[in-house]
Amino acid sequence: MDNFKLTASEYAKILGITTSAVRKKRLAGKIEGEYIKKDSKYFYASPSASRPNKDEFTPYKNPKFTLGDRVSVFRPKKHPSYYYRKKNRDVPYDETRYENAPNGHQLQLTNDLRQKARIDSKLKASELEYITDDLVLEVKRKIAKEKADKVKRLQEGQRRSLLPDYTRTYREPSAGYNLPMTGRWYNHATQKMEDYSPKKKKYKYYDI
Repeated sequence: MDNFKLTASEYAKILGITTSAVRKKRLAGKIEGEYIKKDSKYFYASPSASRPNKDEFTPYKNPKFTLGDRVSVFRPKKHPSYYYRKKNRDVPYDETRYENAPNGHQLQLTNDLRQKARIDSKLKASELEYITDDLVLEVKRKIAKEKADKVKRLQEGQRRSLLPDYTRTYREPSAGYNLPMTGRWYNHATQKMEDYSPKKKKYKYYDI
């Protein structure tokens, strides 16, 4: 009885597993004789010294990535340091590989703007960090909007040139196309009827 002094959490910590795993082992009968029940609580004995050491499990040692001598290309790296790339510092401009970075073209444009602002002495070195990808995108959106407005104005001008212009000032026809008035018309200026019909020719034989 004196050997069963460990609680479930203490026993699980020694084995390097969770308390849920200890409970499942107990229910499966895999640790019979290593625990006792006392007042609805379970107490466990210390694992024997002859217990084989448990190899630390890592993704690299996962057997599902190996089949005999064959190793899957998706097998994780052996050391965590392989997951983190070393940052390159002071790389020449022509050797910088922006295509390997997410949104590399935006990163390249941002760095170019920072370098130009520093060369032109428009910004201090401490102020260059405010030139971000968001600022570059805003400038590109503004340029695209100006181009779209320019195209829209050209299209609107072409559309208007194809429509008849009803607002064009009326011009008097030339003398060659100015036809004489005929018939009787009321002159509002003189408030009299005026006859513009050509006079009929009178023949003498009507005079008796």
